[in-house]
Amino acid sequence: MKRKFFAMILAIAMTVSGIPSDAWAREADNVDVSAEAFDEAKDVGGDSVTIVESGACGENATYTLDSEGTLVISGSGDMWDYNSFDEFSPFKNRPIQKLVIENGITHIGNAAFYDCNELTSVIIPEDVISIGRLAFYGCSSLTSVKIPEGVARIEDEVFYGCSGLTDIIIPESVTSIEMFAFKGCNSLTNISKGAFSNCEKLLAIDVEEDNTNYCSIDGVLFDKSGERILQYPGGKTGTYRIPENVTTIGECAFDGSIGLTGITIPKGLIQIESLEPMPIGVGSGVFSDCSRLPAIDVAEDNPNFCSVDGVLFDKAKEQLLSYPGAGTGAYEIPEGVKNIWYDAFKGCSGLRFRKECCVSKASHFQAASA
Repeated sequence: MKRKFFAMILAIAMTVSGIPSDAWAREADNVDVSAEAFDEAKDVGGDSVTIVESGACGENATYTLDSEGTLVISGSGDMWDYNSFDEFSPFKNRPIQKLVIENGITHIGNAAFYDCNELTSVIIPEDVISIGRLAFYGCSSLTSVKIPEGVARIEDEVFYGCSGLTDIIIPESVTSIEMFAFKGCNSLTNISKGAFSNCEKLLAIDVEEDNTNYCSIDGVLFDKSGERILQYPGGKTGTYRIPENVTTIGECAFDGSIGLTGITIPKGLIQIESLEPMPIGVGSGVFSDCSRLPAIDVAEDNPNFCSVDGVLFDKAKEQLLSYPGAGTGAYEIPEGVKNIWYDAFKGCSGLRFRKECCVSKASHFQAASA
């Protein structure tokens, strides 16, 4: 109710002055509210938090900043774009601690929160489909961000210098990450599982040498130790031999790698991480949607996994973990198999099952033709 009250004050002020709303916005048109207005807003709103500033930040978007450092962006459509040298955002260098963008906003403007170095928390709604370049540049206190599904492109320098950022969730909808998008994010320890899954045109994932948490080996993303493979780029073509020192394949690491035509698992691999809680040492659909993969090979002396006719099993051959995506024809599940893991047959469009083998396990055959 309090935001409606100030929106009414702003509308009356613009009407009386004859100044168009666009001019109010472009002239750093913040509305500084007096102490008397604070008291009246408190009476109307019924709480002790006061609005210290409000104004326009888009053709149909407005903002309020309260005395606790919470900035709320509301309205509909796009926020205005700003820059870092002559057309500054009204939020630059402001004591903003929490940002709440409400549903209805579809675009976060260029340099909108540039150098908001006290900002620790951001809520971005599902309606947002684009985030402008430099949008969160220099937000050094920001610790986590969830980018909503629907955002296709992470622009240049959008999180540049976010040195406190430790966790980021990147949705499947993202198809492009631009130059220096995460440069200087030297505290980043967690990129969401499957962040680059099904990126069919991604040829390599590069990591700066001084990053303390991640590294890139031949364009493949690993943890810093090089013992855990995190993401194989979906567009990288040819065969791939997992390095001998790798002990763990991360969740969705090869998901949607349509360029992969051969894979060899080394002796030292201990664990394939799963999408759901499962027994240690087994995983779920690790090679899902690898449509050109004819076989999954495993070193004979690996004590945890084995390959039978190119199909990945645990060593005891009781768990069927993954069927290669390029497999065609009929397949009879071997006697002794007790479990088929989730997505083990996902994307195997050329595969046919013998009906007697499908009856008890049909729920596990994701996106395979029966």
